[in-house]
Amino acid sequence: YEISLGLVGSEMCIRDREVNSLALDLKIDDAIVDTEVAFETRNENNKGGRFAGDLSFNAQEESPILDAFIKSTDISIVPDIDGDSQLAPPLSNVVMDLHARGDTPRKIASTLDGTILFTQDEGAVSSQLIDRFSGDIITQLVGALNPFSKSEKYSHWECTVIALTIEQGHSTIEAVLAQTDKLIVVAGGH
Repeated sequence: YEISLGLVGSEMCIRDREVNSLALDLKIDDAIVDTEVAFETRNENNKGGRFAGDLSFNAQEESPILDAFIKSTDISIVPDIDGDSQLAPPLSNVVMDLHARGDTPRKIASTLDGTILFTQDEGAVSSQLIDRFSGDIITQLVGALNPFSKSEKYSHWECTVIALTIEQGHSTIEAVLAQTDKLIVVAGGH
């Protein structure tokens, strides 16, 4: 059997973001599934970027193969700040190249190989959002280094870089750098 589906959209709005030039292709040929997606995005400040991704699953082999490649450039993944911030939200970039093989989710996870690189430019990020996603240790560290952090609506984020290498299901954090106007975090490890 063979199925082919294509979806093209010129413009749509998701929350405060415009999504332009959406293209989605899905092909199923026997036990092979190939998916490609691409779009451009803009926020209300007319800033935005591009996203492209390929996902392939080949179940014709004795041990099925999963390949994924994603590249996004200048995508705003945090909400715009309401209020008096002079900065727009930071723009983010992600490159993910992952490969795995296996006939169960456990085998796929244990054979996962690849790399993930995340970078983020300068911008304003809601202090509540940072608290929600960073966990207690970052919240305590920021609070100790900046006693005004609880009363500030946003943090001036200068840059972020996170690089991971994954081999046989085990990830190594090659680099973490996160810098605000008041704090620098550098880390790495298994």
